[in-house]
Order: sequence, then C-alpha cells, then structure tokens
Amino acid sequence: MTELRSLVTEVLDDAGVLLPPHREQRVREDAFFAGRRLLPKALGDPDLLREAAVSLGLAEPALVRILGLGWQQTDGLALLAGTSASMRPQVCHAGALFNLGIVLFDLIVDRFADRAKLLNRNVTPLFLVEHLRGTKPAPQGSGDAAIDALTALITEFLARCRQLGSNRREHSALADQLHAMYIAECESSATRRDCSRPTIAVWRSLRRKSAVPITMLARLALLASPNGERERRAAAIASGRLAGQAIWIVDDLADIREDWAAGGWSRPLWWLARTGGSTPGSPQKVLRHVVDNGIADAEARRLALRLLQLRRIADDYGSAFVQSFQATVQAWLEELPG
Repeated sequence: MTELRSLVTEVLDDAGVLLPPHREQRVREDAFFAGRRLLPKALGDPDLLREAAVSLGLAEPALVRILGLGWQQTDGLALLAGTSASMRPQVCHAGALFNLGIVLFDLIVDRFADRAKLLNRNVTPLFLVEHLRGTKPAPQGSGDAAIDALTALITEFLARCRQLGSNRREHSALADQLHAMYIAECESSATRRDCSRPTIAVWRSLRRKSAVPITMLARLALLASPNGERERRAAAIASGRLAGQAIWIVDDLADIREDWAAGGWSRPLWWLARTGGSTPGSPQKVLRHVVDNGIADAEARRLALRLLQLRRIADDYGSAFVQSFQATVQAWLEELPG
C-alpha cells in the first residue's frame, strides 16, 4: 500500500487550495442539480443517452454528474469571459454536451476496441469540420447504441457552436482544437511504452489528449462574446489552460496502475521513464516507484501551483470557475490509490 492520496492531499492542504467540506459539498450538489435539469433535454431524446450509458456500463447518476459539471464549469468560464447573461445558458448547454462527449469518447476508445474502430470510421476530422460548418446532414445510425448516441451528441454540440456566433477567427480556433484533440486521442491509443521512448512528441500528445479539452469550454464562451473585454477573454483562456494542466496531473496520478497495466503512457510514467533506473514489474511496484522517486510529490506541487494561479485570476474576475474546479480536483483525490 502506498500513501499517494495522503501525500497529494497534504501538499494541497498546505498550499491552502482545498475547499472546506461544506463548500465542496454545495458546489457538487449544484453541479448535480444542473445535470439533472439538463438530462431530459440534452439531446431531445433522453432514452438515447440512457441506452448508450447502459451499454457502456455507465450509471445514470454518472451521466447527470458529467453533464452538470460541464454546465457548471462552462458557466464559470463564461462569467470570466464576460459573456452576457442571455447567452450563458446556450454556452453552458454546449459545454455540458462537450464534457459528456469527451468522457464517452475516452471510455469507448480505452475499453471497447471493436467499438472504437467503428467510432473512428464514423467520426473523422472531415466529419468534425463538415458538421461545424453545417454542410453535412445528420449521420445515419450504426446500430450501436453508444456510437449512435455519441455521434448524435457531437453533431448537436457542433450545431450549437455554429449558433453561438459567427466570428471566423474563433470558429477556426475551435476547429483547430477539435482536430488536435482527435489526433491526440488516436495517437495515445496507438503509442505503446514497449515500442516508444519518453520523447517530447509523446509528452505533447499526452497534453493534447488530457489538458486541452477543458480549454474548449473557454472557447465556447469566446464564441458567444466576440466583442468582450480583451482582459476578460484572456482570463477565461488562461483559466482553461491552467485547469487543463491540473486535471491532466491528477487524472494521470489516479490512473497510474491502470495505465501501466494497459501498456500506455501517462505523465507519471513518462517522468519515471525519464529518470532511468530499473523498470518496475507490476502496477503496484510502479506506484511505489512514483512515490519513492519523488515524482508524486513534484506532481502534487505542480497541481497546487496551478490551483493557486487559478485563484489569482479569480481574485480579479470572479470565483465561480475556480471553486467548481477545486471541487472537481477534490473528487479526483478520492480516486487516488490510498
């Protein structure tokens, strides 16, 4: 047994970046209520999402939580960006769909190899571009509940992006980011530790897969407020980037053993390979190495720094996003090996 969870929690507590329990609980409840309100109208057909969740082994409360978290965090970023109150519900709906789409996409790619092949045939970079432009009709069903729900979710998300605004520069940035995320997802599933080295290219691919998605929520706010104050727009983008880096850190710490067993790369495994030395044999041994070699402590301190930087932005432009994100990080702490 390692002390990874207590180590990371102690570093964050010492840095003063943990929400008090009552505030954390309130933020989580607010996100859940937002998700529960959205589920019946997320795609117009709640049964489509429910059937997909059942086929993936995902409980309905998880659907609600993921949608609600996407709504809540997008709302916080929209407030940072200065998005008008009239546009925020539209922005948040798109953000909630995106958050759920990322989770379903990762789940299919990581755990269902045959379905991942079907997904990659149906959802391609060209598919994303055409639907973002509105030049392609809704896709035909594949017969797989999860693939069909995810395809419908992506199509609806891109349609809502078109409705948020027509700023060509912001649409181009959003399209570029979607493409980068798609490529990174494909690269990460294909790149194995036994046939690659811990190169900068591997690191960048990991970052695009894990750290970039949350910045998409900030992009949605910018679509809806193209004439907003430059400082506020910059605060939203900076917060998205910092949050993306933070979630990358804590997510990969939580999944060390699973990533090792699957033969893939992650942040701590990349750092461990760069240190040289003996190769751990089992997932439990690799976890022990990450703690004993100081990698876990260094990652915890990087995580604390990102949260402190988010709080500094919040001091100037509002705390809704950082509090939502702190609650997210604290939920991830519960997933760390104890």
